[in-house]
Amino acid sequence: MAREVKKAAAHRGVTLTEFMVTAATRALRSQEGSPNYSELERDIAWYERNRQRLAVRYGSGTNLAIVDEEVVAHDDDSTRLARRMRERYGRGEPDLLSG
Repeated sequence: MAREVKKAAAHRGVTLTEFMVTAATRALRSQEGSPNYSELERDIAWYERNRQRLAVRYGSGTNLAIVDEEVVAHDDDSTRLARRMRERYGRGEPDLLSG
């Protein structure tokens, strides 16, 4: 799936981060009113406000796991990061973004 997402982002001429934020925003709009909507929206907004600082700190292209406006983990391998976060938090947390 990661290859398809990267290919779709390249096809649209946007960064992977921009593509993922757009996709997440669209998904959120379709789920307004769900319990996790406001938390995800808040974390995405925090990420957007802090994107440059996070890229300097963690490196451009690093996958970030964000909970309550805080990076709780990072990894260059999104699959490995997602697995670690599922083990730690279960499904639904945290929000994973690519920097």
